[in-house]
Amino acid sequence: MLVKNIKENLKKIAGRCLLTLTLAIFFIAPNIALAQQGVDTPVGFEDTAGLENTVITNEDSGIVLDTNTDLRIFIARIINVSFGLLGIVLLSLIIYGGWVYMTSEGDSDKVSRAKAILKNAAIGLLIILSS
Repeated sequence: MLVKNIKENLKKIAGRCLLTLTLAIFFIAPNIALAQQGVDTPVGFEDTAGLENTVITNEDSGIVLDTNTDLRIFIARIINVSFGLLGIVLLSLIIYGGWVYMTSEGDSDKVSRAKAILKNAAIGLLIILSS
């Protein structure tokens, strides 16, 4: 009885830690990447590796914020972002299915549930990656 309670508490704690870590990555990590846009002034590498007076512009960095974006391009960007998020969700499901499988302790119901989770997540991930 005591061992079962400890295992349940560990599962709850691990789930909460995983949820907290996931939320922290999604909400804190983008703020770290907020940087100044590229400017047309020399960076000043001082002849390091032959890059003296290198100028980096927005176009060179690949970050071009065009306000006259076509609707098709805007929709394509939304679809790409949603596919990326779905890929993250499906990868998390694969990890969760592995967790359920490893903690099933030979219980056939848990093993079959874990296999179903892994199978469905793998199929979904293949669909996302193929599109």
